[in-house]
Amino acid sequence: MNIKQSVNFLNGTLNNLVVANGKLQLPSVAAPSFSRNSVAYLFNGTLVNTNQPRLEIVNGRKGILVEEGTTNLVPNILFLTTSGLLPYSSATLIANLDGGVITNTKVLQVNTSMVTGSGFSFVSISATIGQTYTFSIYLKGSGQVQLFIAERDSNDNWIAETRSNTITLTDKWLRYTVSRTNSSGAKIRVGVVTTAAQAITFYANAPQLEQKPYVTTFVNGTRSAEVLTIPTAGILNTQEGTIDIICQVNSITYLSNNVWLFSLATSSSPLKNVLGIKCYRGCPEIWVYDDSGKGGSYSYSSVLPIGWHMYTLRWNAQEIALFLDGVKIISKSNPNLPSVLPSLCYIGAWAGGGMYQFNSFINAVRISNRARTDAEIATAYAKGYLEVDEWTTYLLDAEKGIQWYGQGGYYLSPEFDLSAVGTAIGSKISWQEDADGIVRKVYAKLDNQADWVEVVNGGKLPINAGDVLTGRKLQLKVKLLKSA
Repeated sequence: MNIKQSVNFLNGTLNNLVVANGKLQLPSVAAPSFSRNSVAYLFNGTLVNTNQPRLEIVNGRKGILVEEGTTNLVPNILFLTTSGLLPYSSATLIANLDGGVITNTKVLQVNTSMVTGSGFSFVSISATIGQTYTFSIYLKGSGQVQLFIAERDSNDNWIAETRSNTITLTDKWLRYTVSRTNSSGAKIRVGVVTTAAQAITFYANAPQLEQKPYVTTFVNGTRSAEVLTIPTAGILNTQEGTIDIICQVNSITYLSNNVWLFSLATSSSPLKNVLGIKCYRGCPEIWVYDDSGKGGSYSYSSVLPIGWHMYTLRWNAQEIALFLDGVKIISKSNPNLPSVLPSLCYIGAWAGGGMYQFNSFINAVRISNRARTDAEIATAYAKGYLEVDEWTTYLLDAEKGIQWYGQGGYYLSPEFDLSAVGTAIGSKISWQEDADGIVRKVYAKLDNQADWVEVVNGGKLPINAGDVLTGRKLQLKVKLLKSA
């Protein structure tokens, strides 16, 4: 006797899948959102338009840069003329030359004299006492020079200064920096001078002075902060889940009191429904608060090494934990988990206003709707990349671009009683599959079989001719994966 059984997807278990017109589908969710209300520049000087992300390859990985805003304070950014520049010790200055690093900027040529300290500076600008300033500039040429930041009084007289290490110039453009905390100056002045009596020629491009203790990427004027968000509806579960993030830790991480890798919150003051990963001067922390404001932050005392790393935040009612490169480094039992979900979570910034940017690159973010095991987390790190599986509610992958996102889910059928078949003479399974780029994998097993067996469309079930099916039950599992 032939027996045909149709599957009603409304019966059974759905995980991150929906049923529409009798078909299994992945839920509809929004793409990632990126904003920056100004232009910016890539490392090679290419201009990137407003609200377009900067994608760079750094040490073999592509990443999305999420950087704080800044204002360039130097009086002459483009070097179109020598206005706002001061020659030092009989140096001669020639502006408006081509061949710089940054698009739409010009190069300054500096010819020094045989006097120590020959070079140039910018005219002094007003400064705030107690603030740290960082001067950066691209240089090439020959000879040895130093950058300086000098404090000046209200009459523009020298008070004190900080100099960079001695720079031996080459024929390649390189960016150099120096920082100083202004202790008493009403003004500051920055520039580049020789370290000994040497008549040399060097070239300068893309100068930048920022009121912060570290350097950020060049901007002609003011660069707005970058904000990268992911929707939470249908993606995040505040009571259980896992977030894996592959990111690049850089030197700014060590200098900042507040840089956020991931965050969500319904209130910043007081803190409510908070879940996040933060770094304080290079040491990672996890933050978790419930809807009543109960909770706290929990830290790891060691500073992270510079380079690409994988952070994993895992939580459920029993524990919240942070893993670094597959190893658990922070754990808090019985955490006060959020109960209210905001509409967005922030990648590389604090949710309370989209600030305290990570100031580095995000390669991939994977959100899962269950607490993954220690072994799964270690395996993901060992692979070196994040992939979509049936527990993945969202995958952002810079390798595929900012508008792409991956998803996965599964359907588990009820058990179908095969007793009416008696002794099997054969089996077949088939289904309709849309050409929509979604990978569909179907598995089957009998109740006396330990492992799922993947089956093919039009192929056989894990049932052989002569098998006695009296009392036996069959179950199906369907995975949908948007992974390419």
